[in-house]
Amino acid sequence: MTKSEVDQPVGAVLAVIRPKEWLRWIGGATAVWACPGCMAAIWGGCYAERYGVPGPYYPWSVRAMDVLFGLNLLALALVLFLSRKQPALLALGLLLALVELAVTFWTWRIGGASVSGFFL
Repeated sequence: MTKSEVDQPVGAVLAVIRPKEWLRWIGGATAVWACPGCMAAIWGGCYAERYGVPGPYYPWSVRAMDVLFGLNLLALALVLFLSRKQPALLALGLLLALVELAVTFWTWRIGGASVSGFFL
């Protein structure tokens, strides 16, 4: 990044980003939310109704939530990797990663306890 790029206002820096890059980033940012969405669907369909008794699809539902949590980390890393060339996209990507990781963690933590029969 040259000194002239650093001295420009934020609007000028955002204008430099090509529409293709914005569309690719928005597509990736939207796709990242698929993992917590699937985790919430598993939680909603496979939760345990009594404490200490696992949900109806116990081993599958817990393993699927664990795998989705890992895939979510890989998806976030990919979005941040694609954002690395543009400072504005990287800042937005970091904000997205923090919010999305918090939502995914709590869905995994509370939902995983619910489908296995052990509530918090």
